[in-house]
Amino acid sequence: MDFFRILFIVLPIPLIFTLVLALLFFKRNSFLFFALLIAFWARIFFSIGYNFYLSEKSLHDYPEHVLMVGGDGEFQSGHAWLISVLNLDKDVKKNDLMWKKGFFSDIWIYEVLFLQDHYIPVHYYQVGFYTYFMAVLYSYFGYSPLIVNFINCMLGVLAAFLIYQLCLIFNKRVANLSLFLMLWWPSLFFWSALTKLKITGMIFLSALFLLLTSKFILQKKIIYLPLIIATTVLVDLFRVKFSSIFAGIFIFSLFLTFKTGITKNIISMFGCIFLALNFNKLVLMIKKILDSGITIHHGVVNTGGVIYKLLEDQHYLKVPGFYPLSGVDYLKYYLKGLLYFIFEPFLTNISSKNILIFLPQQILWYCLLVLSIFGVLYCIRCFRKESIVLIVYFFVIASMLAISGGNIGTDVRHRDLISPVVFIFGSLGLMHLLGYKLKKE
Repeated sequence: MDFFRILFIVLPIPLIFTLVLALLFFKRNSFLFFALLIAFWARIFFSIGYNFYLSEKSLHDYPEHVLMVGGDGEFQSGHAWLISVLNLDKDVKKNDLMWKKGFFSDIWIYEVLFLQDHYIPVHYYQVGFYTYFMAVLYSYFGYSPLIVNFINCMLGVLAAFLIYQLCLIFNKRVANLSLFLMLWWPSLFFWSALTKLKITGMIFLSALFLLLTSKFILQKKIIYLPLIIATTVLVDLFRVKFSSIFAGIFIFSLFLTFKTGITKNIISMFGCIFLALNFNKLVLMIKKILDSGITIHHGVVNTGGVIYKLLEDQHYLKVPGFYPLSGVDYLKYYLKGLLYFIFEPFLTNISSKNILIFLPQQILWYCLLVLSIFGVLYCIRCFRKESIVLIVYFFVIASMLAISGGNIGTDVRHRDLISPVVFIFGSLGLMHLLGYKLKKE
């Protein structure tokens, strides 16, 4: 059977990763080693079970069930497989390729690859660096999503390790609690075990960016700078325009951590003059960003699913686009979007079985948000320099994702880009309320 043949081929990947963990941490930090090991193999077994289920089901019926569990990752996997066979078999039939094998791909991908006979640009919808990386793997191993899931499991565990390292600048108890949340938070567990690189890769790069930026701000070692630049460039391969967002977060965080003095005062003065002279251009730029977000939101709402609306109903009847908005309308749109992005699904709006299943995590999320308030206030007073990049990152990423949201399931997935920051501040808030001394250890 193909599934067991592929499993036999790719099983050395988690075994080698386990060996690396043992060599790095078993003697130096046995707690960290076993925490990472157990979480990693839990993901591996979950992933094996999921892929075995799909391999069995796809032999018998039309695989609608795939999207119910795997979501967009299955589309991306299907795109990668189509790309991998482009030069191997031009006469392959769409039904044989997409349905009998048990995976999905959009019809437009098929038309571009096989009818127009050219590759898909990296920044097309549902296509990125991760798509072509999977295509290379599928070219050598055949359609083997299990190998992609194994890599995804490693990225999920490594992201947790990076957050653990970041939290050590605060307190070891905070680091341990944040590590536990990163490893066993239900949605993060599922993304790393079931999806196909994109969201888990983004979370990993975000964690790496936060760690490197914090180290650079605190230690001022130039060696971190090329690593930050590399991470900032690489993130754009997963999500377009995120490199400029990461660059802005880095520069602004660095500025805020400058000690008050003549240099900071001069920069502030010239910055205020520049903003005053270019105020109209700045307003137009913000309006353009919001219009772009509203356009995406408009499309998301009209696509269907479990959605929410941030504008009046008449705006969704205008296709394409939306009616002109005033400055107050833009502000209301932004604030409402931020509220929905952070707090959806509301406990008073359990409108589907999937949301009901998600309810326990959402209750924990609300508790962490409350604890995070205490954590942020404590950090502003005692750990300002250490925490400034976390605060800026949370605000910027949440804002950019909030203005283009509209689908609750997608928001839950995107929100996990800021979940690590909430875990850190929530852990700090809890430790502070319990009376633990939060000195660096």
